[in-house]
Amino acid sequence: MTQYLLTTNRNYRAFSKAGYFVRIFHHILGLLIIASLVIGWSTETHAASLQQQQSDLRKLQKRINNLQKQIRKDTRQRDASQAMMERIDQDIARTQKSIRFNQQGISESNHKIAALEEEQDAALGRMGEQQKQLAAMLKLTYQNQQTPAIKLILNEQDPGKLGRHLVYYKHIMQAQETRIDLMTEQVRTYVGLLDKAKLEKSNLQALQSKNRESLQELEKQRAQRQTLVAQLAANIKDQTREMQSLAAQEKALNQIVSELLKTLESFPDTRQQAFKNFRGKLVWPVQGRLHHSFGQPRIRGQKAKWQGVFVATQRNTEIRAVAYGRVVYADWLPGHGLITILDHGDKYLTLYANTEMLFKEVGTWVEAGEVIATVGDSGGMSKTGLYFEIRRGKSALNPQSWFKTRQP
Repeated sequence: MTQYLLTTNRNYRAFSKAGYFVRIFHHILGLLIIASLVIGWSTETHAASLQQQQSDLRKLQKRINNLQKQIRKDTRQRDASQAMMERIDQDIARTQKSIRFNQQGISESNHKIAALEEEQDAALGRMGEQQKQLAAMLKLTYQNQQTPAIKLILNEQDPGKLGRHLVYYKHIMQAQETRIDLMTEQVRTYVGLLDKAKLEKSNLQALQSKNRESLQELEKQRAQRQTLVAQLAANIKDQTREMQSLAAQEKALNQIVSELLKTLESFPDTRQQAFKNFRGKLVWPVQGRLHHSFGQPRIRGQKAKWQGVFVATQRNTEIRAVAYGRVVYADWLPGHGLITILDHGDKYLTLYANTEMLFKEVGTWVEAGEVIATVGDSGGMSKTGLYFEIRRGKSALNPQSWFKTRQP
């Protein structure tokens, strides 16, 4: 009876322990199921969010493209010279990008040729060393040929010594064959390096030729633009015509900004930090000389004023984003030439105008300090530089108060 009770007690404890583990297993299984559901929901939510962003981006691009077409139509109707200016600016940008691409190719090709020449020198060094060792081996073989193996066999009385001589002969012949094989392989390697270098030099010459052609084309295009700028200046003979031209340019820019603000109200915003916190902390997008300041009259005695700043600097200087943001516009506008507009959230926009080349497409996120364009004189500017604005909604803000330094 006692044994029965002990056995029953042990079985009960085992059963209770098993039940305990079963309950833990069920608990863990439940947590895993909940986790998988949460992860699945999170993944689906992220995918849906991504699809929504892509859909919003397509809508933004479509609305901007439609507005851009209208601006181009208005520009052509008002001034055929401005339409021609856009074509020339876009042609110059394409040619400049081609030159930039070719120059990168030329640089890479020069590096490859230099590396191949280093490999050739190293291969020649190895071949020289192998040649010395092979020559020594052949000399030793020749000396041993003065006492042929058959003579050693006939003259040698000690079998052990005779065996050592034969093994020695065998090693000499094997080493000689190995040296010859190594030398042959190194010669093949060297010839292969010569062929690669020849091909790379041919590629380099083709790139250099293409680059020369692009540079010649660029000179022609710039000459065309210079002539056109002179014609535009001659056409505007009085302040009234100039004011009308400036008003038309400002209208086109305001149309774009208004359309952007409408679209961005529902556009997802994942900015890292509120732009307003950067006041007095920004770094200038380029370094140069401040040629026009915010609020300065554009025409003496008239109300039109500069809504941003113009920094005069060398052509092709890299333009960097002043803060993290998303490209919401990258195209040509009358008077502003090739322009990039970044959205920084909370209705803050930065504008980078009169550029030579644009590097970022609409929808691209850029970091502070990232290169987005290069300096030029597109849009009919008389000097190279960057026109820069900061806007909150439709209101232009004084950029100088946002930078660490008053001068770029």
